[in-house]
Amino acid sequence: SKFDDNLAEGAIFGVGGAISQDVGVTEDGLATKTPTISISRSSFNDNIARALVTDPELAGPFAPFAGFALGGAVLNVAGLLSVAHSSFTDNEAQSGVGINGNSGGAAIGGAIYSNDFTPFIDPGIALPGRDTFLDVHHSVFNGNTATGGGGSAASDGGSANGGAIGVGIAFFSETASINHN
Repeated sequence: SKFDDNLAEGAIFGVGGAISQDVGVTEDGLATKTPTISISRSSFNDNIARALVTDPELAGPFAPFAGFALGGAVLNVAGLLSVAHSSFTDNEAQSGVGINGNSGGAAIGGAIYSNDFTPFIDPGIALPGRDTFLDVHHSVFNGNTATGGGGSAASDGGSANGGAIGVGIAFFSETASINHN
């Protein structure tokens, strides 16, 4: 498969420029099965996950994620992701610019972002995430970037992590296997 020039752009956060997987919203926070994606012999070129602004007040219940850009090409949250014999070229996670006195947002994983935390499970019912697994092998990464958003007046710019791959651990054990790339 080929994924070129896709854009996931949101006012408050942008995730998974070409593909995004998450457990999704459920009434009890537990019913959804772990999502699984297997990508093989595919190319991801010039995909962008872009957040426009960083403003926790505007983000409301998603305030901790205000301005985040995660996974320029692929987002894996609370799921299983396997990538083999694929290429990732010039994908980008661009976080939001700080407004109303806020710092710029964080950008993580220019090509791929994987984490165990999801905002779509009610923490009053269940823990907000699950074990996550990422396996990447025999793949090529070129020119991918994570770009932190600029801060508003007297505020800091946002952080940028993992130009190619960003892996985070919020609550649960997480496994990432990255071999022969």
